[in-house]
Amino acid sequence: MNASPLRLPDAGSIEAVLADLDPATADDDLVPALARAFPGFQFSVAQIDDDYWRDTRSVIRPDGTRIGELRPWMTAELAKDGGDIDALWRRLKETDLQITEWRGTSAFVFAPTGPGAADYIQIALGREIEWRAGPIVNPNYRPFGLEELLDPSCPRTEQLPDSDRLAGPVYCLHGRAGGAVVHVRSFLDRCGRIEREKREAKRPEMEGRVIREVGPWGTRETPFLEAVPDWFDYVPRELRFFRDWEDSSARPHRVFEHWALYVRDYTHKGEREVGFVPRPLQPLAERLAPPKDASIHIPDGPDRGRGPRDRPALRLVLPDGPRPLDQSRRRPGDCARPEGAARAPARFRRPRAAALGGSNLRLLTEQRRWTTSPPAR
Repeated sequence: MNASPLRLPDAGSIEAVLADLDPATADDDLVPALARAFPGFQFSVAQIDDDYWRDTRSVIRPDGTRIGELRPWMTAELAKDGGDIDALWRRLKETDLQITEWRGTSAFVFAPTGPGAADYIQIALGREIEWRAGPIVNPNYRPFGLEELLDPSCPRTEQLPDSDRLAGPVYCLHGRAGGAVVHVRSFLDRCGRIEREKREAKRPEMEGRVIREVGPWGTRETPFLEAVPDWFDYVPRELRFFRDWEDSSARPHRVFEHWALYVRDYTHKGEREVGFVPRPLQPLAERLAPPKDASIHIPDGPDRGRGPRDRPALRLVLPDGPRPLDQSRRRPGDCARPEGAARAPARFRRPRAAALGGSNLRLLTEQRRWTTSPPAR
């Protein structure tokens, strides 16, 4: 990147650039057009083969003459037959009318803004092409309802010939829940801030929460924050992804050379949700095989001393981070119980635990009943 970029790309300006692209040369003109609009940035583009369909369809004649959009046109035709779907289907299957559909794949544009792993901009785009999809109705099967007329699935095939291409490719911003244009460094700061605010808002609740253990010795209560002292210091996995990258042998490489980020940023039921899912830009050439010297941790207990074939299969739960025990759907004892085995009576259970390095990765093997009680009043 050059020394002083004039301005950061924004959604409105990017949409204006995309609208001016000629479909015949859009693939070749995309990066130069963005460079002219946003001087100082070095753009690159990567495409991913995650096919999707847009719900916009048109009605055309065999010569390509457009009649109208499918939904309003089909609704009007159904009204002519008095809402009789069977009569409409019989009439339309004798015509030569066809429908089109837009098919797309994802494309990501990247531009570095600094030397750090997270110092870059990502623009999520859709590369869409309009195709002649097939006849307006399936002549062999009567539609079950109105929605099948308005959004037919029968024309969709794995691949269409180039002769059926009608328009495109055109590029458009992907509306990925607020993640179409992101400066990754700023986005990570936002992820950390929102996570801290969420946990800080729960401080009164967590300070009053206790873990109650019931066993042969009686009942014992432990303050939750005493059992999980680093609950307020939780680092979102999005931040850990980039920190681990900088601490690994991959540091000399840019993240966007290998990964695209499916970013989300939205509010659901009054709660802010931010994060991303990393997607590799290139598939693995071959499946990763486990190393020959790999071993499995077998905790001490009644199974110690048995042969390898006699040991029960363990289920290992790998949480994304330290999760309060009372918020988990699994009871701690479930993590190490053999498949299909019933829980032992309470008087025969005894605590057993083993940690596998770090506070975020634990193999919980204790076999106790855990419950939580509301704060004391």
